[in-house]
Amino acid sequence: WMVSGYNMARVLPKDVLDVLYGGVLIFFGGSFTATLAAAEAFRVSGGDRVYASLQDLYLDFEAVKIANAIDNKKDDDGDGTADVDQIDSKALASRKMGIVLKSVNPERIMTALGGLAQAL
Repeated sequence: WMVSGYNMARVLPKDVLDVLYGGVLIFFGGSFTATLAAAEAFRVSGGDRVYASLQDLYLDFEAVKIANAIDNKKDDDGDGTADVDQIDSKALASRKMGIVLKSVNPERIMTALGGLAQAL
């Protein structure tokens, strides 16, 4: 249900999410006081920045996933077998690390990690 919750949070306008959160506070605020207080403190102290940071990291993750899928199909020597199936594990790790470094936006990653560190 976590994936469907993420998709709902991604699609719904922020105002609707705030109304849903308010409804949870109204109906369950007395039962989960400490949990809701912690969630509210998180939201006030930078929860929006954390959400934006997670979205930025997700964009880079998707870019790496696409580049990795393309790399897995490459056959530069034309022998009918993918290159990643023919190299040793050390060369494969080096190759995949290169793909990650070429696929991501380092400034966006650093900003996103700073946003996540703010939540700690």
